[in-house]
Amino acid sequence: MSERRPSSEIWIKRLPQNEGKKAGDFCTLKIELFPARFWALKWEPSSTLFYRQPSIQSEKRSEYWLTRFRVRVNGKWLGDRAKYVTYTKEQILERYFR
Repeated sequence: MSERRPSSEIWIKRLPQNEGKKAGDFCTLKIELFPARFWALKWEPSSTLFYRQPSIQSEKRSEYWLTRFRVRVNGKWLGDRAKYVTYTKEQILERYFR
């Protein structure tokens, strides 16, 4: 990939494959987390590029940049509501590990 930003965390989830393959074969799901702060300079108060808009208040906006992540799964960015969709770790865990 041509992504120049380093991911802060990489999670691997192994999934059983049963599409005509032998039982016991596994494929992997590579989940990369990138802190939302990497895209903070692209944000403007009226921007539609972000889904889950950061707050206008500076304290809440600082918390937003620290607690939310963009997610890339197997090389594809997650989300289709906007160009930059961000999630909390709890949302990511619930989606892929529960």
